[in-house]
Amino acid sequence: MKNIVAKTLVMFIIFYGVINCDSFSMHVNYLDYHIDLPANSDTIKENVKKLQAFNSRFCFNDNRKDVALYLKNRLENYGFSVKIDSFYIENLNIEWYKIVDLSGWQYNVIGEKTGLITPNHTVILGAHYDCIASKGDNVQDTNENNPYWNYSPGADDNASGVSGALEVARMFYENGINTDRTLRIEFYAAEEMGLLGSKNIVEKLDSNEISNIKAMINLDMIGYDTTTFADTVSIVTYNDAAFAYRNFVYSLADSAGLVAFFTDKHYNASDSYSYSLVQIPAFFISEHDFTPDYHSPNDVFTTLNYDYMSKITDFTYKMLYYLLGTTDNPVSITDIYNENLLNNDVIARVFDLTGRCLYEKRVGNNLISLDNEKKLPINIDELSVKRGVYILQIEGNNRKISRKIVKI
Repeated sequence: MKNIVAKTLVMFIIFYGVINCDSFSMHVNYLDYHIDLPANSDTIKENVKKLQAFNSRFCFNDNRKDVALYLKNRLENYGFSVKIDSFYIENLNIEWYKIVDLSGWQYNVIGEKTGLITPNHTVILGAHYDCIASKGDNVQDTNENNPYWNYSPGADDNASGVSGALEVARMFYENGINTDRTLRIEFYAAEEMGLLGSKNIVEKLDSNEISNIKAMINLDMIGYDTTTFADTVSIVTYNDAAFAYRNFVYSLADSAGLVAFFTDKHYNASDSYSYSLVQIPAFFISEHDFTPDYHSPNDVFTTLNYDYMSKITDFTYKMLYYLLGTTDNPVSITDIYNENLLNNDVIARVFDLTGRCLYEKRVGNNLISLDNEKKLPINIDELSVKRGVYILQIEGNNRKISRKIVKI
């Protein structure tokens, strides 16, 4: 975490039940085969240990490109197309770090798993990989004795977040999950210098690229669990777009064995803040209480709770699964084909959560094919509704299938 505190998105979840234009009742089934696959705490632990083994990931350490190339290789092994996005820092003026030359190339790592249906729509999972150890003896001494220069293990801050993101990448890869949208995993350099890595990426985005980023999830310090607030995860939502997800996020956290604690504390202290400034729906996920070894040479892998980390990783994976697995337009109805619902008299309806019918369209069997998958041409943008949760119902052959959609 930074030392200096410096448009529609649609997803759906299978519902079972009956809905009509007057009222509805339903039983929610959140999980299916792919999403109910837990993260591996042993794998996460090994990820943290390997990152700590660099001894220092301070962003001006001579090994900084080695760290970036290591992360690039890890993502490539999970089937991602990866690039190193370099940027130069010159004469950075930070009082605390005057004894070193704060100039040099920095290396963001950006990996993509391309979506099959709407590849231009992207969901980002991010974490910074640099770290600092500014607490300890001889902080203002020479480089040779300075703990943040030669030894900054950064296990919780932020090998934990990077390790969680790597585990998510592994889960998508090894479970053979293809997504409609593109999953982008970003590892940021120089976060501890003022969110410089994520700022550099965001500053280069044009307006069209910004509108196509449907959400950003940031993992920063997810490894320290207190006994007072056991299994509690802190979540910052920056704007109305992200705020609309609170109930949904709370439910997913609960399904992962966590208690979601929504807060604005430290809202501008990590890379999600950079994305929130351009109105991208952003979520900052972290441990409830900071480790007492924060920014010190004692922030090592033995101080972390890996069962807790695996729960946060599961929670993150579930969020991504739903965010990536749907499209804005058209809405997937492959399951409706399997249920033999479609004929020449198919009707689509949208309800709010009180059961009020907001939209009805007779679409018949006007279907199109994209990548050999059947689609129904319904666009959530046609609805003049506020951000929030709604129910899409497809009716045909006297049967109905309903899905939850979220407009933000």
